[in-house]
Amino acid sequence: MIQDSQFSSNINYHAEHLLGIDDGAFPSFVKIKKKTFKTLLVGVLLTNMKLEWIGSELITVDGNEATDIIIKIVKKSPIKPDIIFLSGISFAGFNIADPFKINNNLNIPIIIVVDRKPSMSSIKDALMKHFPDWENRWKIIEKTQPLIEIKQTEKSKPIYSYSLGLNDYLTIE
Repeated sequence: MIQDSQFSSNINYHAEHLLGIDDGAFPSFVKIKKKTFKTLLVGVLLTNMKLEWIGSELITVDGNEATDIIIKIVKKSPIKPDIIFLSGISFAGFNIADPFKINNNLNIPIIIVVDRKPSMSSIKDALMKHFPDWENRWKIIEKTQPLIEIKQTEKSKPIYSYSLGLNDYLTIE
């Protein structure tokens, strides 16, 4: 059961197989200006909260293939996940994953979770400064707004989330 402190109700969703996606470390932007670098994009599959499988692929720092690489990782999984968790939508710098395309392609609900609220103006400024295709990347980012703030307790630090594809699976008590 997923409990959301923003609601007085309990939200129930039975999910046996969870797949989380995150990227690896990579050199800072200043160091990679003239070269193309790759880093890992890793998928970790849990079944009933026990490690089931780990898969990975290389992803280009500031590239544009995050969506396709995530789909590839999910398709390699030995078990179809019930939910895909993304640690944001920006991987390997500004390699933006389109969660709507992932959801439509795989028919698996997506939950995006970040540990701090992004500065939308700073993101847009960086995209405009460094990427000729900044508008395409920005459109994907805009579609995942607004983020929902979630706090476990009144004193805890919030996390921020956006989800899609869950509505058909939820029951609210």
